[in-house]
Amino acid sequence: MQQGEHEIISDDGLMQLYFTQVDASNELLPAHWHEHLEMICMQHGAMTAYINETSYELQQGDILVVNPRDIHYTHVHGDGHYYLLQIPPEHLKRVSEDWRGLHFGEYVPYSEETASVNCRMSQKLEEMKCLQEQAADGTHLLFLAAVYKLLYLLYTRMRPRSIMCCATAPGEILSGSSRACSM
Repeated sequence: MQQGEHEIISDDGLMQLYFTQVDASNELLPAHWHEHLEMICMQHGAMTAYINETSYELQQGDILVVNPRDIHYTHVHGDGHYYLLQIPPEHLKRVSEDWRGLHFGEYVPYSEETASVNCRMSQKLEEMKCLQEQAADGTHLLFLAAVYKLLYLLYTRMRPRSIMCCATAPGEILSGSSRACSM
């Protein structure tokens, strides 16, 4: 079994979570784990991610979710750009009374079937980036609203108990298979 260091994440003070856009080149982050739920959304480039000894090949538009306490590490191949959101247990407690038992699907590759969910998640992350750059009084409330919309998508679309984690809602039309959705 893979061993990893316990990472202590420094959340920002006001919103109590961590969000950034990462620009990396041939970067290898060693094996680690933490109490936070982590989401990675590839904007450009390629990354290999390992979660509990399962590997995933991420490309533009793909989304990876790392559940709390899962040992994971990543390797960006060449130049890569991705969003990184880490949500602490304090926010997860608001999602479900059984928050410790929450476990989300780990990998959502961009495809015609997942385009709707991937695009909506990517758009929320892009919105969060814009709000973070504005830093105007009160934008932290809109930022947190975007975080909770992402949690809603995870909760309703990516729990293993869901019939199909990435199915569209009744009557919802999938966007095209283009990977250009807000990337």
